[in-house]
Formats: sequence, C-alpha cells, structure tokens
Amino acid sequence: LLILERNDDYYLQAAKLENVVLQIFAGRPMMMYEQGEIDITGVGRANLERVLDPADPLNKELLTTPGINMGYLAFNVTMPPFDDSKVRRAFALALDMDKILEVSLKGNDERAGGFLPPGIPGHNDELEPLPFDPELARQLIAESKYGSIDNLPPIVLNDLGPVEEAAVAMWQQNLGVEVEAQVIEEPKEWLERAHRREFQIFFSGWQADFIDPQNFLEVLFHSQSEDNWSAYSNPEVDAALEKA
Repeated sequence: LLILERNDDYYLQAAKLENVVLQIFAGRPMMMYEQGEIDITGVGRANLERVLDPADPLNKELLTTPGINMGYLAFNVTMPPFDDSKVRRAFALALDMDKILEVSLKGNDERAGGFLPPGIPGHNDELEPLPFDPELARQLIAESKYGSIDNLPPIVLNDLGPVEEAAVAMWQQNLGVEVEAQVIEEPKEWLERAHRREFQIFFSGWQADFIDPQNFLEVLFHSQSEDNWSAYSNPEVDAALEKA
C-alpha cells in the first residue's frame, strides 16, 4: 500500500485530491474496479476487447491516451538455447508480428523498431522492425551451436495470453518447435521470479517513469539493473550507459 498525500505548501494551485491510495498487488485490478473497490485502473490485454465494445457498460468509463511504453519478447541470454544469439534471432524472425498486432492485439498497438517509443528523446522513426522470415529463422537454427531443432532443450514460456498463444502457434508452425506455456496466476510471484531471472523466455513491457531514454536503456540493459530480467551483460554497453 502506497499513499500519496497532497502538499498544501505547493507554490502553485493545490491538487484537488487530498490523497491517492495505490494498492500494489492487492488483487485483480479489473475485478476490483468493477466491484467498486478501486476508482481507477489500467485495462490489460485480457479485458481490452470487451471494454472497447460500445455495448459494454465499461466503455463509457474508458479513457484512452497514447502510451509512452512498449512491449517486447525477452530471452534469458544465460539459459540454453537462448545463450546463442542465432537462436534468439531465429525465434524473433519466426513471429509474424503484423498478424499478432492485427489479430491478437486488435490493432491497438504499433510495431517498434527500437526500445525508445515515440515521445522519448532519442526515438528513431527510421529504425526498421525485424521482418517475418521463417526461412532465415530455420537457417539460423541450423547455423547455431545446437545445429537443429531436435537438439534444442525444452523451452518454457512463463505466461499465456493472446500474444503468447499466437507466438507458441507460430513457433510450432514456422520452426517446428514445441514451446510449453506455464501460467503463473499471481502477478506478485511472476514479478519476483522475473527479478530472480528464472524465466527462459517471456513477454514483458516497460512504461516510462519519466521522459528520458535512461529510463528505458539503462533500466533494461545495464548488467547491474534489477529490471534487466534477460540477464543481458555487455561491458561496452554498461560503459556507454554510464557515460551518457
């Protein structure tokens, strides 16, 4: 529980609310909102389609704004088979992201070419997203130290929503890889395990705490960052981030 209280000594106009109570890991946010237990919540992928439906009662309460955030597929680079960059690239190339955006995300997201979303200094519109190229993906698996699909160890994806379901199906269809999905019901447990870098492959995201590229690049890629859940470690990247 986090309580933010109004500063009555603030030199500009006082805030209208005396306080804001943030309930962290207190339950399922949408259910709590619908039951009148909380006043505001974000809408996750699982509820987005119905809330966007004009016939749904919640649609009249929905407020949409552009987000300074992004979602991404993360590989733990210390866990086989994703300790090989060719395998990581192959799994990314085997995903038809345009189809995932259209079908799984209902056209509510845009493809990203980099880790800095529009609105963050340093965002580059000229960066091209990875293409959908199953043939190259299979070639990269063959060129990797594993040599073939048959030599890959068991792969577990630690979540199962619309995007994850589509990805699992595409990896099966385009690579011939069976990926097991293990659902972790409690968000707190998921976050704790992510911090311990226990996940092999997972979908995640990041939303800006403040408008600065440091809040994306250093948080997600510095080797000492607690939010670097993919265990990426590169001394040159660390040095560049520290210099910046």
